[in-house]
Amino acid sequence: MPSIPRYQRIHDEWARKIRSGRVKTGDRLPTEDELAARYGVSKITVIRALKDLVHDGLVERRQGRGSFARAPLPLEPAVGLAFSSVLELGHPHVLELMAGAEAAARRAGVALHLLPVLGRSLVSDGSVLRRLLDERLLCGLLLASPADPVELESLMDRGVPCVSVGVEYRDFSIPTVAVDYLDAFQDLLGPLIADGFTRIGLLTGPLEKPDVYTAGAKCARAWTSALTAAGLPVDPSLHIPGDQSVSHGETALERLLERGVEAVLVLGDPTLRGVLQKMRERGLDPNRGPLIRALTDTAQALPFLARALPFAKAAEAAVEKILSARVS
Repeated sequence: MPSIPRYQRIHDEWARKIRSGRVKTGDRLPTEDELAARYGVSKITVIRALKDLVHDGLVERRQGRGSFARAPLPLEPAVGLAFSSVLELGHPHVLELMAGAEAAARRAGVALHLLPVLGRSLVSDGSVLRRLLDERLLCGLLLASPADPVELESLMDRGVPCVSVGVEYRDFSIPTVAVDYLDAFQDLLGPLIADGFTRIGLLTGPLEKPDVYTAGAKCARAWTSALTAAGLPVDPSLHIPGDQSVSHGETALERLLERGVEAVLVLGDPTLRGVLQKMRERGLDPNRGPLIRALTDTAQALPFLARALPFAKAAEAAVEKILSARVS
């Protein structure tokens, strides 16, 4: 089993103290400096633990005054939305998922709990998910980011329906609601092919990850299928997978420019930011050459043709699947 991160240990200890009443509602927690000294960690680690306590509704941070314990909220039957806390609550990806999940949960008369879970067990001591499980109020779990498939199967064995949005697990029987990349790609790729473009590059995330089929692999298949269906040659050197980062977008675009691309399809916001940054440095216009087309979380804000990934619709379908499994 992986070791428990230090920020999680701090979070779990204070979550237990607040839930048990040892730390009473309104009590002031030690300062960040005091907690860092007590646990022998950096202030960054302490801030991360406090942030998770705020997400769990157990701590209120008051500007200039410190952190104070809050009364644990009474729980009601709920679906949990688990996502990597690298993705902040205001991130478009999370907002899309929340919109779809909330719509389905509201129709069914159940609550939706947000569960940021980067680097820790879904059911760690003191977590909202652990409390929902203990009180038999968890209707199911919607997964927006990769999680430990063994832990997920254990939850399903306990009668908790789990459904993943867009993340398909290899060798594990975890239900998935797929995000339709092919339709979105057809919307972007079809007009390029119709306009006579033949050298169309593709920038995606990684093609392989442990236990899961990646979005990069799905997009690569969609790109290959669309080109083949149009009778165009598929040049593997025009597909550059990477780590979904700004630097990947910058370096990959340079390579594609050297290979004479006429247009580039980009998957994901960080890679797209790198592509646009490099184009500005080179004095290139994304609407003139090479043409940029993107599958992104922020499609509405872009001054060129882009498509938002349909996560809201997929999240809504996933919650419906969870609740139908619970009823049956």
